[in-house]
Amino acid sequence: GGTPPLVWSLEAGALPNGLTLTSDGRLTGIATATGTANFAVRLRDAHNVVATRAFQLQVVPHRTDLRINSVPAGLIVEAAGQVGPTPLTVRVDSGASVTIS
Repeated sequence: GGTPPLVWSLEAGALPNGLTLTSDGRLTGIATATGTANFAVRLRDAHNVVATRAFQLQVVPHRTDLRINSVPAGLIVEAAGQVGPTPLTVRVDSGASVTIS
């Protein structure tokens, strides 16, 4: 839960080049290189209660599938890209899972 406002920040590690974590918890941008990023995200609420969670994100080239499993509560994942000539935007709210192939 937490008491609003909730503020998200990068605690440790680094996001892939081209991606940014916004203070409202959105991971935005377009990764500019393939590879694996290990990072930790911090969430702070109005009472200075802090939670931290580690993530691993793998950026792969030329894939047409996207799989997001078990998005933590309060986190929204947005992904934008292109499948062939068609632009694709996906938004997954907390608690949801999605696979696109």
